[in-house]
Amino acid sequence: MKVTPGCFLISRPAMLDPNFDGTVVMICTHDEDGTVGLTINRPLDVPIEQVLPDADYLHDADVPLLWGGPVGTDAVHVLSGAKPSSADSSPDLSDALAANEGFELSDAPSLDDDMEDILPILPGVNFGGGLDLVREVFQSKGNLRFFLGYSGWSPGQLDEELAADGWFVVPGDVEEVWTSDWRLLWERLMAKLNPEFGWMREIPENPEVN
Repeated sequence: MKVTPGCFLISRPAMLDPNFDGTVVMICTHDEDGTVGLTINRPLDVPIEQVLPDADYLHDADVPLLWGGPVGTDAVHVLSGAKPSSADSSPDLSDALAANEGFELSDAPSLDDDMEDILPILPGVNFGGGLDLVREVFQSKGNLRFFLGYSGWSPGQLDEELAADGWFVVPGDVEEVWTSDWRLLWERLMAKLNPEFGWMREIPENPEVN
């Protein structure tokens, strides 16, 4: 499968880069300027009010903050979307992709940007947007995920990693983007790739505790 926006990269067991060991990365953009993605299975033990002090309406909410990747970790990025039962309550972003042609690697939209900086990635999954969008999605009880940093590759870099068997490439899954069981996401997707990988579910996070 070719790398396209919305697909998942699943790190192979032999992945040597500790930044991506056991990770699942959703690709947000992939073109001649490079690749941008978000790691969707590494939650952070950081209160949301620490990174978004002005969004007081989020401080008592159960809104996940995850490590998006090693690039630009001083910026917060957001995925948003309507819940399936309230699809009409989310902003209509169907034409946003056309407005973002020419997206560059250094332009990963953060919460400092405007609502125009929104990229539809999968049905019901949008990347980017400012705090006005966050408030609107939150008030409509839509889905939100916040990320510190993002995963970025310069032109040709990801192709080299794929050629070196660093990643599996699989179609994206909206339900898995919004899952609350993200800690086992890598193991679950590996088992779907091949049932023989199912044994990985039994590996404790700390192998010394067994």
